[in-house]
Amino acid sequence: MKYKNTIFYQGKKEVKFNFSAEEITSDGAIVLIKKIEKKNKIIKSFSSVLQDKRNKSYTEHSLEKLISRRVFLLIQGYSDCNDVNYLSNDPALKVSLDGDLASQSTLSRLENSISIKDIVRLSEHLIQSYIDTIDVSRKQITIDVDGTDDPTYGDQQLTMFNGYYKQYMYHQLLFHDGDTGQLILPILRPGNCHSNKWFVSILKRIVERIKQRRPDLTIVVRGDCGFSCPEFYKLAELQNS
Repeated sequence: MKYKNTIFYQGKKEVKFNFSAEEITSDGAIVLIKKIEKKNKIIKSFSSVLQDKRNKSYTEHSLEKLISRRVFLLIQGYSDCNDVNYLSNDPALKVSLDGDLASQSTLSRLENSISIKDIVRLSEHLIQSYIDTIDVSRKQITIDVDGTDDPTYGDQQLTMFNGYYKQYMYHQLLFHDGDTGQLILPILRPGNCHSNKWFVSILKRIVERIKQRRPDLTIVVRGDCGFSCPEFYKLAELQNS
């Protein structure tokens, strides 16, 4: 690189830190987020799973760019689509997000266009992405399952009061690889649901997908007593038969 403060190249254009420019930003970390995406292409792969149902004659921003902009802004703490009205001239955002920001209405339409089928496709994509990383030398994997509380402070949809955690929250369900720490699948659930809600049906799908690729693999499921239920033992018996 020509300069030590160069972060990455966007085509032939250098993107670097500069503390003497007239235009400044308070969101400099977004260029590092962009660098992570350029390396791992997570958003790019997600975008390929979703169907763009818009009329191309009236389309200015690609689906990948729209999702990138929404995700990047969420990471920076801008949770409301209205925030783009105040960020349209931010130099760091414009460089990292490949041009002008989409309007609030465009981003809102994107969020509301995601269907249940899209969510299922994204979930399947996440599972498959994990399976593709399983080393061929591994003979056994451990799937860690746990619920986690995500406190809420407004009137978000599906935020509910949980008597155990004594707060309004979402009760997320997370599947991890217990050996590598990789996230297999996250599930957003209402705050008042039990720890094992949807656990067995989702686990069954994950196990089936893994077994399709690696029928020889031993799968150990690890969770606390909240996931002990008759449906789980029936599934374990079925898999071992």
